[in-house]
Amino acid sequence: MKVLISPKIFLYSLFLILPSYLIGIAATELLTAFLIISFIFINKNFVYFKNLKSIFLIIFSFLVTLSGIINLDYMDLKIASLVHIRFAIFSIAIFYFLEKFFDKETDINKNFLKYFLLIIFFIIFDSLIQFFFGTNLFGQEIQQSRVSGIFGKELILGSFLLQLLPLIFLLLLFSKMDIQKKQVYLIIFFSLYFIIIYISGGRSPFFLTILFAVIMVLFEKNFRKIILKCLSILTIFIICEAYFEFGKTKVFDKVFYMTYVQFTDSYYQPEHNNSPTARKRKTYNKDITNELSLKNKAREFFDSLVVFSDDHHNHYILALKLFKEKPILGNGPKGFRQYCRKVNYDPPTGICSTHPHNYFFQVLSELGLLGILFYLFGIFFIIFRFIKLKYDRSKNLIISSFQIISIGLLVLLFPLVPSGNFFNNWISIINYYYIGIYIYFYNQTYLKN
Repeated sequence: MKVLISPKIFLYSLFLILPSYLIGIAATELLTAFLIISFIFINKNFVYFKNLKSIFLIIFSFLVTLSGIINLDYMDLKIASLVHIRFAIFSIAIFYFLEKFFDKETDINKNFLKYFLLIIFFIIFDSLIQFFFGTNLFGQEIQQSRVSGIFGKELILGSFLLQLLPLIFLLLLFSKMDIQKKQVYLIIFFSLYFIIIYISGGRSPFFLTILFAVIMVLFEKNFRKIILKCLSILTIFIICEAYFEFGKTKVFDKVFYMTYVQFTDSYYQPEHNNSPTARKRKTYNKDITNELSLKNKAREFFDSLVVFSDDHHNHYILALKLFKEKPILGNGPKGFRQYCRKVNYDPPTGICSTHPHNYFFQVLSELGLLGILFYLFGIFFIIFRFIKLKYDRSKNLIISSFQIISIGLLVLLFPLVPSGNFFNNWISIINYYYIGIYIYFYNQTYLKN
C-alpha cells in the first residue's frame, strides 16, 4: 500500500511517545493508537509477525489474556486483559516504522534532539527552582517532602527522567553530534539531569539511574568520560546537600537514611542526643551488650531486616500467598488488586495495595510460573545478547545503539527493586516502546552485520 503520509510524521510520532506524557496520558495513548492503526493499514503482509521476538510478545499477550479470562471477575480488569495484545502490536509497529523509515530519515533526529533537550532542560530548571525555593515556576509546591516539578501532585519526576535516559543517549548518537567537542555542555546537562533524579526523592529511580550510568561506563566508551565526570559531580552534590542541608527538603535523609531504617528497622541515635528516650535506649543497650554473643548479635540484626520496607515486605508476602493458591496461570493481570478489592484491602496475611510494587512478585502472583518464565527468559536473553557483544571490536553506531537500548531495557525491567504496576498503561507503553526499538537494533546488529 502506498504511504500517503510523510515518513517524518511516523518518526516524529514515534520519538514523541515518551515526551507526550508531559501533556497527559491521553496524548500518549493517542500517539500509540495512531502508530498501531497506521501499521495495521500500511503493512499488508505478516513478515513482521513472523519474527521470533514478535511471536514471543504475542504468546505472552495471549497468556495475559487467558489468565485474565479465567481468573478475573471484575469487568474493568477483564477488559484490560483482553486488549493487552495492543501493546505487543505496538512493539511490532515501532520495529516496522524504524526499519522502514529510520535509515532514510536520520536527519530528523538532529532537529528533534534540539527541541527535546530544551524541554528536558526546562524540566530540570523548574525542578531546581522548586528544590531551592519550595515552589516551581507554576506555583506548585513540594509534595510529601519530594520535588515533583511540573508533575505537581504526581511523584513521578525521577521515574520519568529515568525512562527518557536511553532515548536521549540514542538520539545523541544518531544526531551526528561531535560528542568530544560538546563534552562540556553534555557534562553540565547530565550532571543536572542526575541531580534532579536524586532530589526527586525516588529511591528506585535514583538507584536504577546509578545502575544505568555504571553499566554505560563499563560498556559504552562513547560516553564513558562524560558519565564518570557527571557521577563525580553528583557525588559532590550529595555530600554537600547532606552536610550543609540546603534546599527545602532533606533529600539525603529520604534516599539514604530512611532506606537504612526501613531495611534494618533500626534508628541511629547521635551520641549528643540526651533525650529521656535516647538515654533509656542507651542504658538498655548497655545492659544487654554483655549478654549477647557476636553470633546472637548477627542473628538479631538479620532477623530485623525487611525487603525494602515493612510495607513492601508485606506486599511480597501477600503476593507469594496468592501465587501458592494459583501457581500455574496466576490470579490474572491486576489479580492482586482484585483480591484486595474482595477483602476490602484488609487481608489476613500481608498488606494490600493496587499491586505488589515489584515486577517479579507481580508477574509471579498474577501470571504464575508460566508468566515468570517469560519474564526471566526475556531478561536473560537481553543479558546474553548484550554480553556477547562485549568483545566485539568492530563497534559502530548500530552496535552502540543496541547496547544502550539493552542497558535501558535491563534497568527498566530490573526485578530487584520496588517498581510500579507492570500492567499499568503508561508503564506498559514505555516497556513495549523500548522492546520495539530493541527488536529493530537487534536485527540490525545480528542479522545485517
